[in-house]
Amino acid sequence: MVLQLDGVYVLGQAQDGNCPGLEIKSAVLYPQNSPQNRWMLADRCSAEDFLGLVAGLLEKAAVQPHDVLIGLGDGALWIENIFNHLGAKRITDVFHACEYLETIMLALDWDEATRLEHRKRLCNGHVNVRNWLADFLPSPVIWLDWDDTAQGALQYLETRLASMAYADFAKRGWPIGSGQVEAMNKAVIGKRLKQSGMHWSELGAAGMASLRAQICARNSLVDLDSLRFDAFAFS
Repeated sequence: MVLQLDGVYVLGQAQDGNCPGLEIKSAVLYPQNSPQNRWMLADRCSAEDFLGLVAGLLEKAAVQPHDVLIGLGDGALWIENIFNHLGAKRITDVFHACEYLETIMLALDWDEATRLEHRKRLCNGHVNVRNWLADFLPSPVIWLDWDDTAQGALQYLETRLASMAYADFAKRGWPIGSGQVEAMNKAVIGKRLKQSGMHWSELGAAGMASLRAQICARNSLVDLDSLRFDAFAFS
C-alpha cells in the first residue's frame, strides 16, 4: 500500500488586518498497483491528531502489520514523523529532490543541457542520490565556499539519502513521485477552499476539507467521528 502525505494552505479569517494561512493536512492511500482505488483524508489539525486519523484510515483499508507500507512525501518533519511512527518505507518525492539537485548543479556551474539530462535521469528513476553525490560532489574545500542556499540544498539531500534511492525503488515497482496527494490538494482541497475572496475559520476549513476528501475519494470513509476513535492504539 502507498500512503502519500502533504499539506496545503488556505486563507484564514482576518485577524488584526492580516489573513493567516491555515494548513490543511492531506493523505491519499491506495494499493500500489491500483492507484485509482484511493482513499483520501484531509483535516485542519495537529500532526499528532492527524497521525491518529491516518492510523484509523489504515485500519479501515485493512492494512495489516505485515503489509509493506510505502510512505511518500516532501520530507517535511511532521510527515517524516508519521511515516516513522507507522513503520512506512519512506520515499522522498523525486520532484522535490530534483529541485535541490538543481541547486547543486547550478553551484557546480553546469550548463542547462547537462542539468536537464541529469534531471530527466533522476525523475525517471535511473539514479540513487547517494551515488550521484559520490560521483559529482566536489571536495569540501570547494563546497564549503558555496552560498547558504547551495549548502542548505546539500544538507537536505544528505539527510535523506536512504529515502532517495530512486533507482532501487523503481526496480521494485514502487512510486517515487507524490503526484496523487499534490493533485488532491489542487483539485479536491484547493478548488473548493481557495476560491477568490474565501477566508476560513479553523472549524470551517477542517469540516470542508474533510467533507471534500470523503466525497471525492473512490473509496468512501466512515463518518469522521468514527474514524477519529477507531484508530490503532498507540503507546
